[in-house]
Amino acid sequence: MHQGLIQASTGLTPFEVDRGRKLRSPALNEIEALNEYAKNFAEHRKELLRMALDYLQKAQARQKNYYDKKRSLEEFKEGDYVMLATRNIL
Repeated sequence: MHQGLIQASTGLTPFEVDRGRKLRSPALNEIEALNEYAKNFAEHRKELLRMALDYLQKAQARQKNYYDKKRSLEEFKEGDYVMLATRNIL
């Protein structure tokens, strides 16, 4: 398999020097196929995440819209007594 090893002096494999092209081997083809699979997998995952975020934003907008329909705006005047929940006050 020395035909496929890059030589330090030429920067090429002996096969490339002799034949003018890269050596094809099943092992290298398998690595290239795995690299392509990994690239496609990563791109697919990015697309799925983008879609999930898009759906979440739409769901949040729908929920806000529903909440806002049920919510009435309370107006207070100076001097009005109000109840204050202290549960979330630090």
